[in-house]
Amino acid sequence: MLQFSAQYKKHTTKAEPAPTAEQPGRFTIWCLTDKHLDTVTYSVAVLQKYEKLTTTTFHMAQDGTSGGPPGGPTDMGSLPTVEVEGWVFPKLFEKTRPMKEHIGLIRGMQMRDDDVILWAFAKSGTHWLWEVGCMLLTGKAEYEKRTKEHVMMEACDVEDMEPLPSPRLLNTHLPTSMLPNQVKDGKVKVIHVYRNPKDVLVSMYFHVIQIPPCKHMTFDMMLGMFMSEKCVGGNYFRYLKEVDTFIKENPQVPVFNMSFEEMKANPEDTVQKLARFLGVDASPELCQSVAEACSFHKLKEADKSKDRPQLIKDHNMDMYRKGEVGDWKNHLTVAQSEMIDAAMEQLKGCDFKMRYTL
Repeated sequence: MLQFSAQYKKHTTKAEPAPTAEQPGRFTIWCLTDKHLDTVTYSVAVLQKYEKLTTTTFHMAQDGTSGGPPGGPTDMGSLPTVEVEGWVFPKLFEKTRPMKEHIGLIRGMQMRDDDVILWAFAKSGTHWLWEVGCMLLTGKAEYEKRTKEHVMMEACDVEDMEPLPSPRLLNTHLPTSMLPNQVKDGKVKVIHVYRNPKDVLVSMYFHVIQIPPCKHMTFDMMLGMFMSEKCVGGNYFRYLKEVDTFIKENPQVPVFNMSFEEMKANPEDTVQKLARFLGVDASPELCQSVAEACSFHKLKEADKSKDRPQLIKDHNMDMYRKGEVGDWKNHLTVAQSEMIDAAMEQLKGCDFKMRYTL
């Protein structure tokens, strides 16, 4: 039996059969606290009797032999989900039509030359950047009356987005393959924001457990879902890998690629760079005012008076929790942190400058 981590004793692993560099091994991880069995398939290079593993790729398997609870690592209680082309979404996005049909309509959307799409994996700072973008496009450091969910592409009917006045600042967590086809024409500006996976995981966990069907979820269960190919909202590593490929294969598309951590470390400088990308006439004074108005604590307070979607109202959901860099250290064990570090090998060669602390 191999010890997965000496500092995280509630998890142990066994290999069946012993892995080789040519033949990936399958490890079963038993979590005593949750009675939750996940299967992780590793692609490994083996050093010195299999005791040191590198080049690790995680796939949380769900098969009849796993012994896990219904739904396996993607189990979110009674929250209904729907799968489209290998991506899993909350079924609540299906307002007036099936999700597959809705995605088809998004792909066929008529885009305008002055449209801007804010694009990010969930819990990466979309609310923050959307507010900044709105202020820059209007030329005023004033908060929008509605939340970004009112113009979130996967959560809104296309018919409701069409009459919006220009310039439209739409937002989405959709993968590259589900963006409007006309984005590739190069006329639409795209703002992509990413965040280190450990803080994304923690933020996602505290967001999800606000939803009644998911209140039972433990952090270990959330980690299992996060590492899964069938993670609700998409697999983080696959998502960013496809973003990187999209940017490199479509140089005609203007993309402002930035990190949550960069914005946190240098807010005013980032606002100025974003203003230049958007081509708006923003004075240094306006950029300073926008940066100040969009500080985390001010946005958290302003969000309370916004016109919020019914789901958020019903459950009194807080969309702003801490907004910090490095909060993951308060929640992840050493073993869990190492697991994500290993999974990050999948993004080797991608143009993302991950920062885990400031």
